[in-house]
Amino acid sequence: MSVVHVAKESDGFGYDIQLTTDAQTVHLEVKTTTRRGNLRIYLSRNEYDTMLRDRAWTLVAVRLTEELKLAALATINRDWVHGVAPVDSAPGARWESVRLDVPPDVLTAGVPRLIDAIPPPLDPLLLGKPAWPG
Repeated sequence: MSVVHVAKESDGFGYDIQLTTDAQTVHLEVKTTTRRGNLRIYLSRNEYDTMLRDRAWTLVAVRLTEELKLAALATINRDWVHGVAPVDSAPGARWESVRLDVPPDVLTAGVPRLIDAIPPPLDPLLLGKPAWPG
């Protein structure tokens, strides 16, 4: 298994982490928060465009404690992101970033896509324990 923090090299990838195993490659776009309430994230146009063309792309929310310790993980539904993203409505006008207030019903606890990619034992956070918001 290989894990590469590609965002250290360039923001141009449209995701932060590439995880590769013999079975699959997963591209993780990671958004973090210390808030327990509403989840607000910012998505760049490049991240969004990458989501549209890259089936390996997964949007992951990470909740940290006030001490910046990992508290919970959740996956944000990409169909929801596509449905609420702005639309370019005029020639010469293009959105470059968007603020998304993510409702709880579009979150899946943990990161299901990684369950088959990572050999056991799995961290309970990947399995959604504790559930969001952790």
